[in-house]
Amino acid sequence: MQIRAHQYPDNEFRPGDIVYRRKGLVQHHGLVMDDGSVFHNTPSRGEHCSSINTFSKGKDVRRVKQSDHTRGANIENLHVHLLGSSRRSYHWRKNNCEHTVSRATGDSLRSPQLLAWTAGSLVAAGVLILTRNPVWAVSSFLGAKSLTHKLFSRTRDKRK
Repeated sequence: MQIRAHQYPDNEFRPGDIVYRRKGLVQHHGLVMDDGSVFHNTPSRGEHCSSINTFSKGKDVRRVKQSDHTRGANIENLHVHLLGSSRRSYHWRKNNCEHTVSRATGDSLRSPQLLAWTAGSLVAAGVLILTRNPVWAVSSFLGAKSLTHKLFSRTRDKRK
């Protein structure tokens, strides 16, 4: 499936776009479908499709910049590998929204946010044990979380 950029204004989501919004301290991710709905994963419903308005929950929705080819590959992969199979239920560690999007786009299964929070927590605990200084522990948490998220975030447009 080839998507032409001129078909969509810059402010509209395109099929195959990876979209995200704030959800408390984390971001919630999904993939825009051919019909404009969003395939995502939530604790209450597991993997499912919903409207962009339902996905947004009143928050600003942003998209990950990708080439037309990548968006087309995302949709093709989603149709081939996920939509025909049974939908998986949500699990914060094993199958969260980032896992669902990475599976839908054919990327390796990962959740950069989960890795970042885990690494940040471990570093902060170590610093707190060694220094007994909560300010240093919080600072270490934020630094380790930020660095880990940058290292493990998806390559935005690796398929050209």
